[in-house]
Formats: sequence, C-alpha cells, structure tokens
Amino acid sequence: MGRFGKILFITLLISVLGYNYSIVSFIPEEELVFDQVTSGTEALVGENITIGILIKNYLDYSITNITVSLNLTEASQLELISCSLGGLIGDNLTINETMASPIINEFAAVNITGLYMTENYLEYNVSEIKPEEKMIFKYNITSDIVTDSQIPWAYMSFYDNWTDLQENIRSSKYLLSFGIENDDIDPDLPRWDIGTPIPNGWAWIIFAVAPAVIAAISAFVLYIRRR
Repeated sequence: MGRFGKILFITLLISVLGYNYSIVSFIPEEELVFDQVTSGTEALVGENITIGILIKNYLDYSITNITVSLNLTEASQLELISCSLGGLIGDNLTINETMASPIINEFAAVNITGLYMTENYLEYNVSEIKPEEKMIFKYNITSDIVTDSQIPWAYMSFYDNWTDLQENIRSSKYLLSFGIENDDIDPDLPRWDIGTPIPNGWAWIIFAVAPAVIAAISAFVLYIRRR
C-alpha cells in the first residue's frame, strides 16, 4: 500500500471511530421535566407574581398518582393567594373532586384529583400524565412587606411503569422581590413636589410679576447710569 493509500485508510478509520463514538456518547434530552417557571420576579408590595409548575413527560410510558407539593413555611414573608383552581376560602382551599388543569398553549388538560392550599402550603394530585403530555399548574404569590425572598423547591413524587414510587424530585428556586414604587428622585436635590402648595395668586406674583418688575427697574437704573 502506497503512502497516499495509508493516509487515506487512516483518515477513514478515524472518521468511522469518531462517528461511532458520537453515537455511543449521545445524551438525549431530559425524559421527565419538572420545574417552576415565571415571566417576572419583581412586583410592588401587595401585587401578585404568577408562578407555573410544569411537568413534561417524554418517557415512553405514563406516570401515575403524581403528588406535587410546595412549602413556604421557611419563606414566611411570602403568601399564597390563589391557584389555577381558585382562591383561598377563609384560611384554605380544599378540593376533593376531579378537576381539569388549564389548557395553555402546549399544555394539555389533565385530571387533578385533589388539592389543598393555605397561605404557606400547596399540594395537589394528578391521576396520570401520558407520554408526550405536558401540564402546567399556576399559583399566585404576594407579600405585604418589602422583601427579597426565595421560593423554595417544589417537590414531586409519582409511580412509574413498574409501579415503583419515585420521590423527592425537585424543581428550581426563584428569588422574588417585592418593593415600593421608586420615583427615581435624587435625595440630595431639593424636592418641589412636597409641602404646602403656593396659592395661584402668589405664584403669579413671585414667579411672573416680581421678576418682570425687577428686570424693568434694573434696565431703568442701567439706562440712568449710562447717560
């Protein structure tokens, strides 16, 4: 085999080995996605921030008897207000009948078989999420004080295709900020928007008549001196 043939052979061998390695080392996308999402993390005190808990099933089988929970006990500055199935009635919201989750864009309606929510705890049950099915469950959270507080992990458990219980699957966290409206005024500059307002008559005298009189007198004095 000539020198050119050896080089060609080695090149082809390296290409084949590299292709096989890329196939063996290929890592597919996550097969089960569980996470919290939001379009914003800042709001004024007393306003709501909406968080979505999503589940995307890319497995080739259904997952069943799903339980999702969120505990805000350690984030005492934050308060749950409402969710996809309603708002608090008194100090809690309890649903013991089957209701459908909302249909939003790519997210399908799935059966929620039970829900319990208070100001600092949320838990709901989903009967089944089929392969290629995606669901989202939203809740609204607020604070009545200025705070930067972190939403803790949401947790999920479910039964897989072999009826084995899978537990402690957790989502990401979010840092939420509740503040007061900022007027962007430099504290070192004088404030003209506070205090007792000047009556319109005096305002005209001070800011219009008086400057005009002073300007006229100054011009007259200057004229007399130059004569």
